[in-house]
Amino acid sequence: MASTYSDRLKLELMETGANANTWGNNTNTNLETLDAFTAGYLSKSVAGSANVTLTTANADPTAESSNKVIDLNGALTGDIHVFIPAVESQYTFFNNTSGSQTLTIAATGHAANGTTITQGAKTTVYCDGSANFNVEISSSTDLGSQTGTLPQVSGANLTNLNASNVSSGTLNNARLSGVVLADGSVDITGVQNFTANVALNGDNDFLLIGAGNDLQLYHDGSNSFIDDSGTGSLIVRGSTSVNIRKSGTTEEMGVFNSDGSVDLYFDNSKKFATSTNGVHIQNGGLGVGIDAAATDGQIRATDDITAFASSDVSLKENIHNIDSPMDKVQQLNGVLFDWKEDFIKKNGGEDGYFVRKTDVGVIAQDVEKVLPEVVGTRPNGVKAVKYDRLCALLIECVKDLQTQVNDLKKGN
Repeated sequence: MASTYSDRLKLELMETGANANTWGNNTNTNLETLDAFTAGYLSKSVAGSANVTLTTANADPTAESSNKVIDLNGALTGDIHVFIPAVESQYTFFNNTSGSQTLTIAATGHAANGTTITQGAKTTVYCDGSANFNVEISSSTDLGSQTGTLPQVSGANLTNLNASNVSSGTLNNARLSGVVLADGSVDITGVQNFTANVALNGDNDFLLIGAGNDLQLYHDGSNSFIDDSGTGSLIVRGSTSVNIRKSGTTEEMGVFNSDGSVDLYFDNSKKFATSTNGVHIQNGGLGVGIDAAATDGQIRATDDITAFASSDVSLKENIHNIDSPMDKVQQLNGVLFDWKEDFIKKNGGEDGYFVRKTDVGVIAQDVEKVLPEVVGTRPNGVKAVKYDRLCALLIECVKDLQTQVNDLKKGN
């Protein structure tokens, strides 16, 4: 009886008693065919735009389809298919072509069930031998061409893997270093460790946080935003402090200290600080309804300041009237005077309201001689008068004058 041939490798299946004088040669041919299918290499030009069918023959190690590794080369001028035998089989192709066209591997007669292999990549394909003879990629040096789940491997085996190789799918508990490029929306779940910068390079590209995207971080081309649209509060925490600084510098704008003060700055100079005892305004004055003066400790208000000084008798002791009030007043002078230019400049210049060249008052040194209790000396050595306290002296003067008037009336 005549020999038959296997479906997949086309090996000669010799009948008992057949090929009495040629069985050795036929067996060697089978072995050569097996050698080609397991380790054979073919360089095949597929230049142009025509489809190519690999040659096949019974028990023929020189048939193109008998090779395990096939280098497809040449300049493509159109999209082409390379057809392999429509049997269950596995090949490794090197797409060594040039041009921008696609190259698809498919089983003969089943072009629609083929798979496109990436130019420049070495790709192993498998034809499943089913009724449709589907051709699928089982491995490739272009990991982006693969679908499904990557096998579990060590990081050392993925040295050449980068984000551009992954077009879809999920990387659970991934550690990504270097530049990560993401096109479109990226959903990150689980623990992801980034050891380099993560850049959202487009304006109005959002970093969305929360199940309902409650927290959004983005730049609109002009301004940067931290936008909390959730139902709760936006909470910023720091173990020791939360500092707001000018970009690219150490210039402070605001410092919120844990269990301590809240400090606000202007041009890196602290102006406002809270403390256990209250609020401290420093390095300038306080303006109410008007810009603050540059003078430390000065308060300016464009409307009334309503306040009451503590004066309850229960707070006082050693109470006695001011003695010789008339003599004290006689030593004081109510004067008109002009402020010196240095004082005017320090207080922001003449404004016709708070600062005027010509003013009226008393001389602190004169008052200090007769009633030192109403004179204070500031840290810079300048003396100041508590004008409201002079009322007590004037009250006693009026009473003294009234006594003199009454005595004169009695004399008449």
